[in-house]
Amino acid sequence: MKGCAVGHMARPFLRPESTAACLAFLRDDCAESTKSIEMGHTQRLPPYALSEDTFLCIHGVDAVFLTLKSGRYLAFEDSQHSGLDRLIQGWPLCSSSSDDAEPLTEAAAPDSVQALLDAGLITPNPSSIAPHIPALIPKTTDEWTADTIAGRPRMGSRAYFGILRAVLAARLALKYRSLAQITLALRRRKTTLAAQVQCDVNRTAHLSLVFDYLRPYVLSAVNACLLDSITLLNFLALYQIYPDLVFGVRTRPFIAHCWVQYNHIVLNDTVERVCRFTPILSI
Repeated sequence: MKGCAVGHMARPFLRPESTAACLAFLRDDCAESTKSIEMGHTQRLPPYALSEDTFLCIHGVDAVFLTLKSGRYLAFEDSQHSGLDRLIQGWPLCSSSSDDAEPLTEAAAPDSVQALLDAGLITPNPSSIAPHIPALIPKTTDEWTADTIAGRPRMGSRAYFGILRAVLAARLALKYRSLAQITLALRRRKTTLAAQVQCDVNRTAHLSLVFDYLRPYVLSAVNACLLDSITLLNFLALYQIYPDLVFGVRTRPFIAHCWVQYNHIVLNDTVERVCRFTPILSI
């Protein structure tokens, strides 16, 4: 996946029983097929779940899927994904469906279900897939770019060699690895090393400005958001700084984008631009 190319977990569906509210006490020696009953509501799991390495978001009224295995997106208009929120675990909470709505049967499932199954984006065996945890991404309110300061930021030879090393590693990764492999490596590095250091805000700001100043010498400014973002992550990792890589989408027309974010601050883009996108994945 080159250039500009972001999981959410829905509430479990609850179906009212036909009888009045009741309580049942289950004994340890009951059959394995017993089910829990809570105040007259039986918890029912939808028949499908997002496949591993598949993520989903709602932009406006359109649903967008991202699969890391192929690095591809699949978008559905509102009429095409109607009813999917009651069939697929991991559907975003912003869906307008009601907890008291009648569940769809598989026979009445939209044609989109088969398309998602064929594409490998959902699985008919939800119990075999770990639930997707929603990406908790702070709303961006600030940005750090070289345009925000006057003159040349202070830097040494380490920065020059560092950005060359970072961009080379990023280019090799995009050429020889899949998006799934790249994001897995980034996640492992961040999980393993970020907990061992305490990030300094001023140092992060300074290094981001250094990167922004040196970027034109090693990177193109056209349609290279993924290369740019991975290079910045690699550069900051040399200084033991591990911000987030955020993937976002918009529709009508469809555009995918990614950027690097530290808490509420955008490091390689502008707030005005990234706010146009709905995040689908954060690493």
